[in-house]
Amino acid sequence: MTTADAASRIGVATMRGAIVWALASLLGIACAGCYLAHERPSDAAVAVDHDAAAPVCNRLAFGPAVLLEASNGVTPRLVALDDGGVGVVYVVPGAGDPTEVWFERLDASLARVAGPTLLVRNASTWREVVRTPSGLVVGYGTSPRGVPSEALAFDLDGVAVGVRLPVALQNPAVLRASADGLFWLAMEMHDQNAFVVAHVAADGSLLHDPQRIDLGRYGSGFGVATRPDGRGEVLAYPSEGPSGVRRARVRAVAMDGALSSEHTLSTDGADAALPVFVDEALEVVYRTDSELRVATLDPASLETRAERALGRLDGTTFAARIGQRLVVGALGSGRITALDATSPGALPISASTPLAGTSGALDWVEVPGGLVLAAGLVSGPTSVPWIVRIDCVP
Repeated sequence: MTTADAASRIGVATMRGAIVWALASLLGIACAGCYLAHERPSDAAVAVDHDAAAPVCNRLAFGPAVLLEASNGVTPRLVALDDGGVGVVYVVPGAGDPTEVWFERLDASLARVAGPTLLVRNASTWREVVRTPSGLVVGYGTSPRGVPSEALAFDLDGVAVGVRLPVALQNPAVLRASADGLFWLAMEMHDQNAFVVAHVAADGSLLHDPQRIDLGRYGSGFGVATRPDGRGEVLAYPSEGPSGVRRARVRAVAMDGALSSEHTLSTDGADAALPVFVDEALEVVYRTDSELRVATLDPASLETRAERALGRLDGTTFAARIGQRLVVGALGSGRITALDATSPGALPISASTPLAGTSGALDWVEVPGGLVLAAGLVSGPTSVPWIVRIDCVP
């Protein structure tokens, strides 16, 4: 039952004010009803302090790993927590549509601290989670699938705070924290695919008209990075055509929704493109038919400053930072690989996964001294969230 069904106009106004106050409080806004916007995987709310004294880091090594075996969950998503641990949100399909959204809190060793906790019963297959200064927000499409979606604030142990907010967009494929609230990217999948992007205020309203970015028929393998000051995002993605002719592209989104011109990186079959801010540089890792490449872009103009090639890593690609290092890798069937792309000549490390199959979904987030990755591993009809840590060690 909706709010309009359950309250008079006065009651709705009262509830609306409570919603704005509750979510604004969670997002760290000092004044009631202030508007905001969001980011990730390196959320500004819990950004690692790169200026603080850090342990000597000479090489990458795989750390602890855990299968969340009791869940039968798919597409796990991560947020970094203050203690070096992570929050994990995943979907449990059950009998189909609707699906359930569950949450678990893990410490730095990936041991369970809280959960599994049921957050939502009426989701439609996909959800994203974002960290705020005081808690977490999950955005998800509702069942039956369509518009509006919903956003729910909850604390670090999975306890809901306030009520669900309607958001007049399709379910998010990316959710980020930024200077004024939430950055929300939805994926339109028709004969021609497209991104629909908007910034969302504390009460769930849109801060500007949604902007559309046409991708072509095969748009996939994309990523989003929030600018270090939280004011706008950079998207990287392949587009236009079947395998062999796709091009890696980069585009910026301002806080008012204004889109920059599209900057093209490749003409030789890119099928993944991922942006990462490392120090003051914008690095875009993209995969062509023959290799992985790293382009260093001017953060303002998006023009290419330098470019270098890495070896080919097969599987679902990831790109992230650990401190001032760019780390790239891939998850394939039965194996995960990581490479310190900042150190010339560094050799990749790899490890086997506990289950051979993978759903292809992969997420990652920086934590102090390392990186945590989440993937859906598959064994027959069962899909299990797998969480693994990569450390930078002496």
